[in-house]
Amino acid sequence: MQRTLKVMKATAIELVELASYKLRDVAVNWYESWELSRGEDAPLAVWQEFTEDFLHHYLPPELRRARVDRFLTFQQGNMSVREYSLQFDSLARYALTILAKIEDRVQRFVMGLEPRLLNDYSGSTRVTIQDTATSSLVTEVKECQYEDPVLAHYRDTTPRKEKTPFEIT
Repeated sequence: MQRTLKVMKATAIELVELASYKLRDVAVNWYESWELSRGEDAPLAVWQEFTEDFLHHYLPPELRRARVDRFLTFQQGNMSVREYSLQFDSLARYALTILAKIEDRVQRFVMGLEPRLLNDYSGSTRVTIQDTATSSLVTEVKECQYEDPVLAHYRDTTPRKEKTPFEIT
């Protein structure tokens, strides 16, 4: 919803009004109570005030801290690179201050990957999460294909100069 409102270039007051129309079920009840609690003489609500109160009600500070803690200790474990990437993105939105720069985000992503999937990027000047995930995914796929005894036998008996049909380069 925030992306849509940002594109509309609405004022801080208009943002609250527009967002209130998108609320459903118990959130509508919360919004109506919130408006009443502000009093009749209160100035019109601005976006920052609305979002802070909304988040405080539906995502209390304790829960936000727990999600940040979970993000800080998040590891790939037995997830695929794709699953890890999706979970990473989901948790990263709770740690925006920690991930102020893209380099911080990439570093945190790499720190959580299984060491066997890491490739050396020391010579690169600009590495993205997509680069790292793609490279790690390729390594993961290669490992899986080599675990298959039929494919491993084929790989071991095929001359090196010839590319096999299942080889990823």
